[in-house]
Amino acid sequence: MVGKTPRLLKSGEHPPEFYREMWATISAGRDWRGELCNRKKNGELFWELAVIAPIHDEHGAVTHFLAIKEDITERRRAAAALVESEERLRAILNTVADAIVSIDRRGTITGVNPACARIFGYPEAEMLGQNVSLLMPSPYREEHDTHLDNYHRTGKARIIGIGREVRAQRKDGTEFPVDLAVSEVEHLNMFTGVIRDISPRKQLEAEVLRIGEEERRRMAADLHDGICQEMVGIQYLAILLLRDLEKVRHPLAGQARRIEEAIIKTTAHSRQLARGLSPVVADGSGLMHALRQLAETTAEARRIRCAFECPTPVAIENPTTANELYRIAQEAILNAVRHAHATRITVRLTQTNDEACLTVADNGPGLPAEVENAPGMGLRVMRYRASLIGGQLVIRPRRRGGTEVICRWEKEGSKT
Repeated sequence: MVGKTPRLLKSGEHPPEFYREMWATISAGRDWRGELCNRKKNGELFWELAVIAPIHDEHGAVTHFLAIKEDITERRRAAAALVESEERLRAILNTVADAIVSIDRRGTITGVNPACARIFGYPEAEMLGQNVSLLMPSPYREEHDTHLDNYHRTGKARIIGIGREVRAQRKDGTEFPVDLAVSEVEHLNMFTGVIRDISPRKQLEAEVLRIGEEERRRMAADLHDGICQEMVGIQYLAILLLRDLEKVRHPLAGQARRIEEAIIKTTAHSRQLARGLSPVVADGSGLMHALRQLAETTAEARRIRCAFECPTPVAIENPTTANELYRIAQEAILNAVRHAHATRITVRLTQTNDEACLTVADNGPGLPAEVENAPGMGLRVMRYRASLIGGQLVIRPRRRGGTEVICRWEKEGSKT
């Protein structure tokens, strides 16, 4: 190669302007630095990091040039592969239907995908640099930084690596249910969250629930107004038969009396089944009456103190909401009696302008250490029922001992 012109090394990868700029630089007596693509003797292309420096004589004139080169072919291949991988990943993230959010250890949003902007209604620029609590309603918004600090300090995760169903909030203020899965990327000191809008699923579940409640009410009405009334008629006939047999002192009078008693028991059992299928009467005050009766029945059957408190009337017009709240109270009372061995239970129903609240408090020993995984507590069932009516369920220890189950939900028409 000695004595050959450098043009023999041209690869054809650079435009003429590239070489003109290079020659202008070194002709002016300045060093040129850059990346060159050249071609080996066998025709294979390779890349070099080059420094071309002019050599001057004692009079300052350029006599020749010195080129220092480093083969960077593999480095460029690796960089190109990384860029391709990033582009492929970006293409995947851009087409994923779920929202993907990345945050740093302080909870600041560092990246979002297009689905996140679509689901939450924020342009990407409005989310970047903001705290991720921007996407949360109260009380999650106020609690988020505390949970993140606790995780950094203790390493105990409430949701990281676990995933759960939570509430999210769009830019226009509307809340909606989501499945949230959060993972920690330790070597990058960041977290990624995958958020799936489950509003359609919840709407379907609510519709299935509504149809199921309507079917149970129909069955309860058929049982109470049909079979029970027919049993009352049969009981009346049995009474007449018994009287006739007793008048003539017939030996079968005793069997007729037993038939009457069996009919009375069957009728009472059928009525209990009807009340169990639809415990809440479908009117605004039905839940209050049903909870009062539940408290009285529990106190009598369990021989404990069980009271119902409702300072002001709370009207629940939606029968599905009323029945689900009743089932939550029923499960909470059962847990207090069966697992906490409580001797005093209070069921309380209250309301504010926009929100109503059902509370079941007991005087048991309190929550177990791992309440989320406690067997037989029915916590998932209660939370599921609360989510179906758009409510939030909180289970926490009481200040003076015991446990309280709190379900809050928006009153009908309080928010669009």
